[in-house]
Amino acid sequence: MEKKRRKWIAVDEKEIKLNGTTVFFWGAVDLDDEKVIGVWISFGRSGLEAMAFLKKIKHTCEGKLPRIFIDGGSWYPWALVRVGFERYTVISFGPRSAIERLFGDIEKRIRLFWNGFIGTYTREGMERWVEAFAGFRNWKKESKGVLS
Repeated sequence: MEKKRRKWIAVDEKEIKLNGTTVFFWGAVDLDDEKVIGVWISFGRSGLEAMAFLKKIKHTCEGKLPRIFIDGGSWYPWALVRVGFERYTVISFGPRSAIERLFGDIEKRIRLFWNGFIGTYTREGMERWVEAFAGFRNWKKESKGVLS
């Protein structure tokens, strides 16, 4: 993802069951253009996973770190401060709706696969899929202005 100045980012994670396995899709959306700036897959949800994902997001930011919008997940405050994002807002609506739309799009696409991927899969394989999906989603936003 392109490194640039960012003002506001929405971050969240979504628990999804795939083929009987619980996975967590982590996502971040730049609220200025609603483009996905990072996705990640984990098999756990804690401050350590949040910190790993936030480090990835920090590498997409240039200059002063942006304000981060999060839900009430207890794993975020410690991880945000540890990574250097000291300006954050806990909110369950408004600016965070962009990240919720991303997760809605991902869940809709997964349902088309009957809520699972066929065969065996790895965390890396799932991550490649969600990165490709996010890239296509960003491209579609650029080329058409809206998602259909």
